[in-house]
Amino acid sequence: MIIITRNNEYVEKDWTEAEFNATSLPAKGWSVYKGVWPIPLPEPGPVPVTEISIAQCCQYLLSIPSGNQTLLDDVEDVISGMSRTAQIDWQRRTSVKRDYPLVIQLQALFGWTDARMDEMFTAASLL
Repeated sequence: MIIITRNNEYVEKDWTEAEFNATSLPAKGWSVYKGVWPIPLPEPGPVPVTEISIAQCCQYLLSIPSGNQTLLDDVEDVISGMSRTAQIDWQRRTSVKRDYPLVIQLQALFGWTDARMDEMFTAASLL
């Protein structure tokens, strides 16, 4: 049993090193991995929050001051000027998804970066 590698890709093969060398793989950039197996994997990063309840969303937005009102007021003001469909979506949905078209539209209108949206969803998920 050997491990072969190419461009940070690792494959376990039921070969000897001599059998590997007899293949065309060395000419294609593969080599025998001489390190420790299993190969340590990088620590996984935090999993982004992609869905929150509408209550979490509203409570979070309510907690953010914006001029003389809150960010929730700003969002609701913007939505009140949108189509009736957008208004119903905001009022009747039970959850808010990061990739939902209304959310993407609000992100663009308010100029929120993807990183900011991730922060907002993460903070709201803790409420």
